[in-house]
Amino acid sequence: MKIYTDYNRIYNDVITNISTFTTPNICITYPDHIATYNTGVNVVVPMDELIGDSRYGLGGSELPFDSVRRDDIVPQFLQEGFLEGHQFALPFMRSTKLCI
Repeated sequence: MKIYTDYNRIYNDVITNISTFTTPNICITYPDHIATYNTGVNVVVPMDELIGDSRYGLGGSELPFDSVRRDDIVPQFLQEGFLEGHQFALPFMRSTKLCI
């Protein structure tokens, strides 16, 4: 497992991984990078079934911890990971901006 400290390195490594068929199972990335990754065949897998699963998805009944539900996520943040009719990413963390 590699530990990254900047998104440019992640982006470049994932692009390399796509060409060598060694893509990671999961990665933290910017939403706009997903469209680039998705130009490969079967590189990025939609998360629709996984997050919608009533037992193990968002807010799932069988999870051994409290999980957020889809309704708990700011819709605009969720929309950023939506591409070609499918959910490809979830917002991992977001900064709250304040203007006074």
